[in-house]
Amino acid sequence: MELDRRGAELLFQVLTEREEKNSMAIASNESFSAWTKTFTDPRLCAAIVDRLTFGGNIIETGTDSYRLAHTKARAEQAQSLAGGRTRAYRATIRCAGCAGRAVSARSSRS
Repeated sequence: MELDRRGAELLFQVLTEREEKNSMAIASNESFSAWTKTFTDPRLCAAIVDRLTFGGNIIETGTDSYRLAHTKARAEQAQSLAGGRTRAYRATIRCAGCAGRAVSARSSRS
């Protein structure tokens, strides 16, 4: 999602005012270097990242997808319940949160 300059300035103002009063939690699928796609003004992008990271904690959760793991587990369970009578289908998924890497998924159908 790309913000125009005015939208980015308003967000910066909200972040600045909020920082002075309480904690904030921000979640993103993009690394900080990719935020220039959202905040197209490089100086404003740097100011927003600086404001968010100063005195804060950055928690990287990795690229493992809970939804993909859940789908795989459900498919394996269905296959074991069907006694091996299922056919496995493989799909390749590319997602922004996986840094462009292909993720392999299996689903089972009777």
